[in-house]
Amino acid sequence: MVDASSSNSSKDRYRRAAAALLRSELAQRGLTYKALAERLNERRPGAETETTIKLKLSRGSFQAAFLFECLDAIGADTVVVPVRTLLQDGL
Repeated sequence: MVDASSSNSSKDRYRRAAAALLRSELAQRGLTYKALAERLNERRPGAETETTIKLKLSRGSFQAAFLFECLDAIGADTVVVPVRTLLQDGL
């Protein structure tokens, strides 16, 4: 049987890694959360605000679809995902 706290801890690592990946991609492009919100709203009006993006990234609570939507909005064609580094350091 899997310990629930162990399972949650493992999920938290993945959540932090996903958020770190998106933060890293934004930083590489010199973009802010506000700029990301503006780009997302150009595609889907009312989609996000700077605040909702901050909250999603601070919690790491977003779906893969949101990650891909953000990557598309910022013009990311190729993303290198340093999985081990992200999981260890959380960037």
